[in-house]
Amino acid sequence: MQDTPITTRQQVIDAVHDALDQRSRIDATTHADHHQFVGHLISRYQRRRELTDKVKQQVVGWGVILLLGGIGTAVYHYVANISQRIVH
Repeated sequence: MQDTPITTRQQVIDAVHDALDQRSRIDATTHADHHQFVGHLISRYQRRRELTDKVKQQVVGWGVILLLGGIGTAVYHYVANISQRIVH
């Protein structure tokens, strides 16, 4: 600990950091690095989730297109079959 009086805001901050560093198993720099790493993990998770949501939307969209295409094809074949029966 310091024996000199604390007179500035920065000295207070430094004194608190020193006290926490002495009490903690990790220092302030390592703690800040851990926060930065956790922030990186969170942003990575968010990007992955956005990608997953985008892929899900595309799969659903293509599923709807395929369904409508299948219905259209079935109607076409039905109409073609009926028109051949009428003509013959």
